[in-house]
Amino acid sequence: MSKDEFNFLLTMLGIMICLGQPGLVLAQEGTGYDPYGLYIEETIIDGELYREQEIKRLKEKHKSYIEMIKNNPDNPIPLFYLGSLYMALNKPQEAIHAFSDSLKLNPKNPETHFSLGKAYDKVRDGNNAIKHIETAQQIFKDDFDLFGQTRTKPILKALKKQYFEILKNSPN
Repeated sequence: MSKDEFNFLLTMLGIMICLGQPGLVLAQEGTGYDPYGLYIEETIIDGELYREQEIKRLKEKHKSYIEMIKNNPDNPIPLFYLGSLYMALNKPQEAIHAFSDSLKLNPKNPETHFSLGKAYDKVRDGNNAIKHIETAQQIFKDDFDLFGQTRTKPILKALKKQYFEILKNSPN
């Protein structure tokens, strides 16, 4: 069976599931489309079921990241994922701890500095936010990562504008 035939069968299975039990079909968040790209009428999207499944999914992710950290404490990646999960849950203080622990294991990871800068901004710590975004920008520059440099530039500019008064009165 070719890849195209497999994808077609998978899509058809999704359609059959949608037609057979429309009350269980969930649209992707913020859209009217299911994971197969099919439009779902709003009336068959069960908001409560979606929230319950999302909470369950996030708890499972959290549990798996904690387990990965226990099994391999020298790996910075699960700590980064845990920090990203905390940011998605709007828990920036916990994210700061996870990202900081990840940086202890891999201090030259620009994505971790970038995410840590955003977490510090969430808790209104402008100096640390700017410091980590600048560090990420420099590492991206050293790695010739134009996409990373392009992403950090407007955020750094906005942070410096936002925290201008704090920076102006800073002893640095």
